[in-house]
Amino acid sequence: MYYYYQICGLHVRFEIPWAVKVTEESKPFLLESGTSVQPDVTVRFSGVDSLSLPDTDGFWNVNSYYLAGDREQRVWHCPLRNETPYCCVVWNADCANVLTCYYVRGQEHQITYTRNLLEILSLETFLLRFDGPILHASVVDWEGKGILFCAPSGTGKSTQAALWERYKGSRTLNGDRAGIRCEGGIWKAWGLPFAGTSGIYSNESVPIRAIALLRQGAENVITPVQPIEAFKRMLPECSAQRWEAGFMERLTGVLSALICDVPMYQLSCRPDLEAVELLRDAIMRESGAAAEIPDDST
Repeated sequence: MYYYYQICGLHVRFEIPWAVKVTEESKPFLLESGTSVQPDVTVRFSGVDSLSLPDTDGFWNVNSYYLAGDREQRVWHCPLRNETPYCCVVWNADCANVLTCYYVRGQEHQITYTRNLLEILSLETFLLRFDGPILHASVVDWEGKGILFCAPSGTGKSTQAALWERYKGSRTLNGDRAGIRCEGGIWKAWGLPFAGTSGIYSNESVPIRAIALLRQGAENVITPVQPIEAFKRMLPECSAQRWEAGFMERLTGVLSALICDVPMYQLSCRPDLEAVELLRDAIMRESGAAAEIPDDST
């Protein structure tokens, strides 16, 4: 069976010997099985009799075990931490556009859903190989431009996105995660098949107009953010394999370029119209447009 995903403008083909169940969040990102698009990465599944964890030191992340060398990364997936693996994905630098997933025959039930395919792929690894970090942020499309609200969980990202929908007629592409890539010198944000509690899974992109780093506050205050401060605030909000030096080196390079190219603001705010207008005025001033504020409160 072939399953074709389109994520952040990139294409992945899974060549898997059995049919999997299509989950709701996957539907916008799945292409027709007969598509002729050339995949950027192909994941091939190969059955083996057994798998075991290596004796060498790697790194556990939830129930996956990572081991990286100079030319190869292997990721073992286990039902629970320290249990017998049901599959192992091999990333080989000498064949970067083809991955092999060795699965234990009889354990196919561990890979039952299309969402499992993305978990096995390790989406942050795949996207970063194409200079695409994943940022913990809500993304809204306002008049064809993207505004990102970046903050830790519980700080108000989805709330601010909802306020922009209410007062400015924007459209939310994702309430929790954004895939970011630079195409033709333009930084774009994409919706992803992971969206936290927002349940918004949009396979669309929008050019980034501004990024707001949120803080809850008693008053609405907006200030430009210097690159060093923006980097310190945004790096913890990126999906990252912090134990892997090569991953972090590439991530910091891409993030630094983004921060230098896109207007960044700190927005200490309440959940109200004034916060929306404050950010809107700053964006309009940045673009050199006149900030004529209509009365949207009615």
